[in-house]
Amino acid sequence: MRPEEPAADQAALRRLLAWCRRYSPWVALDPASAIGDGTNEEAGFGGDAALWLDVSGCGHLFGGEAALAEDLVRRLAGSGLSARVGLAATPGAAWALARHATTPRHPAAVLAPEADLARALAPLPLTGLRLAPPTLELLRRLGLEQIGQLYDLPPATLAPRFGALLAQRLRQALGKLPEAIGPERPEAPLWVRRAFAEPLSTPEDLARILALLAEELAALLARRGLGARRLELTGHRVDGTQTRMSVGLSRPGRDPRHWLRLFQPKQERLDPGFGIEVVTLAAPQAESLSGEQAALPAAGTAAILPLRPRSPARPAAPAGAAVSAPAAVAAVAGELPAELAALIDRLENRLGGETVRRLDPLERHWPEDAVAAHAPAAPRPADRPAWASPRPLYLLRRPEPVESLALGAGEGPARFTWRRRQLEVAAAEGPERITPAWWQPGRAAEPARDYWRVEDREGRRYWLFRSQAAEAASRWYVHGLFA
Repeated sequence: MRPEEPAADQAALRRLLAWCRRYSPWVALDPASAIGDGTNEEAGFGGDAALWLDVSGCGHLFGGEAALAEDLVRRLAGSGLSARVGLAATPGAAWALARHATTPRHPAAVLAPEADLARALAPLPLTGLRLAPPTLELLRRLGLEQIGQLYDLPPATLAPRFGALLAQRLRQALGKLPEAIGPERPEAPLWVRRAFAEPLSTPEDLARILALLAEELAALLARRGLGARRLELTGHRVDGTQTRMSVGLSRPGRDPRHWLRLFQPKQERLDPGFGIEVVTLAAPQAESLSGEQAALPAAGTAAILPLRPRSPARPAAPAGAAVSAPAAVAAVAGELPAELAALIDRLENRLGGETVRRLDPLERHWPEDAVAAHAPAAPRPADRPAWASPRPLYLLRRPEPVESLALGAGEGPARFTWRRRQLEVAAAEGPERITPAWWQPGRAAEPARDYWRVEDREGRRYWLFRSQAAEAASRWYVHGLFA
């Protein structure tokens, strides 16, 4: 059992529609097979998704229309999709053949020659005419169950009793009335290119062309309200080979100057060979990008943020802390400020896409499991964890043992030595017992811990715990630092 995802199914169907353009440029989604609205089952359409492909004039590219249909079914089967193909001279006939002529006794692709169209449709049920359920029920009560039974009935007698749609669908299926199919218009690719009469070979020429193409691509993205998340520069050499380099962005953007800074360290690796005659700059990944607020004038560039009360888990901000207005807006919206996004882009493109990560808290009580690493621009968790007590800002990679410790009132630490420094405790709060997640593999054997939050004479705050293991009942560790 899996939950239904109509939006994901519809998106997958549209990706399949784009893939089917390998067979015909005239491809459309059948409106009667929209996923997730529940109308297909009610109308007797079977609930399957359908695509229209007008393959007129395309069959010879695949060795004939039958070979085209067989290639389509074979490729879909290789991707784990079962498909039934109906090929006929009219859209209505093809729809009926694909839905109802494909049975275990028939092949996956059914072809009906134009001369035998009426004979091929005659034994099919009336649901092949795409009629409404009330009309089908009325026809069934009168003993009409096959399309061929309507051939001898005059249209003048059908319309008053069953509506004009029945006669229209029948005439469309038989080719006596035209039926138009509106194709889905593909999205124009996000790329710009320049061709040259003389090949380019010097880095200076390539840098100038890249700057021009970056301006053109930024203007194209702005007209569509998009921002690039990935850029790809391709140089087509005179000998038919290609040289390529790409950069990624942590958030959508269309700043040509920032793009050029990302490409600059990689330009020396762009091998022109015997010369480059065509240069293409593309944005294979792009997302919606609304207008951004520019920096305010000098008199109002600082916005004072309200300071929260100091807590052990969060170091207090310096008094009078100020940030620029765009950065404040980005922080409130949960987006990366422009300066931080530019720094992340430079680091990722120099060191690799998996080198920069953001740590987010998780709803886990065991400290080592309470944080997860995500990409810097990934959506943040909707809810913050509700822990029983504040957690430290810095968690050590491994708990470090305390060399010696003296207990005070309430069995809390009064003095301890850590990293060869003797620290006097000014205040302590605890204990907070944290037990392991016994239902998780590898955690059931962990002993429970009693955590204390302590502050020394100099104001530094630590997160200490005492292990409840039998062999280390008096063993203390430092696990984190608050400030």
